[in-house]
Amino acid sequence: MNNFIGIRGSGKSSILEILRYTLGIPLGVQAIDRNYKNGLIEHVLKSGGKVIVTAVNEHKEEYRIEKIYGQKEDIFNREIRIDASINAVFKNPVYFGQKDLSNKDIDFEADLIHKLIGNRIKNIQAKIISRKADIEDVINRFRQLNNLGELKKETEGLIRDAEHNIKFFRKKGVEEKLRQQSLFDSDISSLEEIGNNLEGFLSDMNQIVENHSAFFEQMVFKSEENKEIFQKAAKIFAQLKGEYDKLERIKRDTNKLADDFNNIITGLKEKKEGLKEEFAKIKRNIDIPNLNADEFLKLNRQIKTSKLKLKEIEKSENKRSVCLKELNNKISGLNNLWYEEYKILENEVKRINKADNPLSIEVEYKGRRDKFLEKLKYVFKGSGIRDAAYQSVQDKYKDFIEIYRNPDGLNSILNENHSAEFNRRFSDNLADLLTFQIKNRFVIKYKDKPLAGHSLGQRASALILFLLAQKETDVLIIDQPEDDLDNQTIYKEVIKELKSLKGNMQFIFATHNANIPVLGDSEKVVACVYSDDKIDIHAGTIDCRDTQKRIVEIMEGGQEAFSRRKNIYGLWRMEK
Repeated sequence: MNNFIGIRGSGKSSILEILRYTLGIPLGVQAIDRNYKNGLIEHVLKSGGKVIVTAVNEHKEEYRIEKIYGQKEDIFNREIRIDASINAVFKNPVYFGQKDLSNKDIDFEADLIHKLIGNRIKNIQAKIISRKADIEDVINRFRQLNNLGELKKETEGLIRDAEHNIKFFRKKGVEEKLRQQSLFDSDISSLEEIGNNLEGFLSDMNQIVENHSAFFEQMVFKSEENKEIFQKAAKIFAQLKGEYDKLERIKRDTNKLADDFNNIITGLKEKKEGLKEEFAKIKRNIDIPNLNADEFLKLNRQIKTSKLKLKEIEKSENKRSVCLKELNNKISGLNNLWYEEYKILENEVKRINKADNPLSIEVEYKGRRDKFLEKLKYVFKGSGIRDAAYQSVQDKYKDFIEIYRNPDGLNSILNENHSAEFNRRFSDNLADLLTFQIKNRFVIKYKDKPLAGHSLGQRASALILFLLAQKETDVLIIDQPEDDLDNQTIYKEVIKELKSLKGNMQFIFATHNANIPVLGDSEKVVACVYSDDKIDIHAGTIDCRDTQKRIVEIMEGGQEAFSRRKNIYGLWRMEK
């Protein structure tokens, strides 16, 4: 047990906040006085300030963590700098700053649970973030394919108009006279269309070869334990490498063929250019009032390019259908990940509730209905939708994914005008709404009554005893755990639990209450004094005379704590 003691303003909290900062422990969503706590770090360290923390992990390996204020930490093992995060080498402590345990905000329960079991859901949360990015990407691609119906209608109209106007040229025999030039234009357009598709094919092929080159070049098959199996694997991999090499050759050959194909297009254009004067002569010989030969060629090209555009629109419609299917699959996947996260939390809560403790936890899947309603009102603010309608949407749907999947359910809630506006805004904010997670709701109960309904003293007692009961926590850091607790509770319950856990858990407390270090037999007491813009410290054991003197002079009830400790040890000796 480690205790920082000192009068108010002596720097105890600053040291704990600097320790938290160096170990990369976040304050938590519901941290009280966030700006004040961050300000303590800046005030003490200032520009260029450096912190060094020595930590021993569960495998008895010692690491040195060095952090200059405002920079990323450096981690050393046996004087060798390692390229790893703190989480990889040391299990982060559970941390509560001053007054955090007395927080009665509705989000406090979720914050507490995530502090206790956050490491167990990191992998699933990383998957959730990745899937959200996938959904945003699909929606962006989907949006690029919007308005295809309008574009198709417009293109078909251009074709009809051009074909109608070109009839006049055909009646006058202009089409036959300009047939050669028209065929040149048509052939060039056809080859250019093929060239554009070929360019896309080459780009995809080059990307595939480039993306996997490192994999096929660097893969090595070695094993001391399973040598024969790895030899077989290496043989198969060599065959795969041979197929990849073929793909490399195909890429080179295809690129060369593509160059040859583009040369053909260039040659055709040059041939047309060589007939330029001949085509001009034909145009001059066409002497028909109110008919322009160039207009005929323009209409002809318009029909050709518009028909090619229709083919592209049809391809895009297919892509849109594929995108829509992909989006639905990604949404389903995200929903499953949210549920998987919930099941992990539920199992952890069950494990915690098995402990012999009057405090218990309940978790409800997507239970933060208030957050759903809050998001609804924010996105659709100014739409004219009434509060009663918002409430009905909240009651009917679990989240925005359910609205997306079953929009018809809104018909009985919204009138025609509101429904149109709702659909427009929903579409405009599609990525944001589909990836908006309705958080799980946690309720912490003490003696079967919600914790929020208890007094601050009861609440603080229950939480501290609950935290001490979490056997899988290696280090517990609390700034002034005695706040809102009476001495009797500290003496009869907290100290008893602390002493039973010593050797299995490390405690780092900043405290004003002498009972904690004295009756808890603290192995290290650090007395803090703030003077001359720095924190002076004196460290010693609870049995050190100088340390005892400082406790009596500094701490509330210091003399009484030592007297009680003396009586306790006297009783122990009598019992022996």
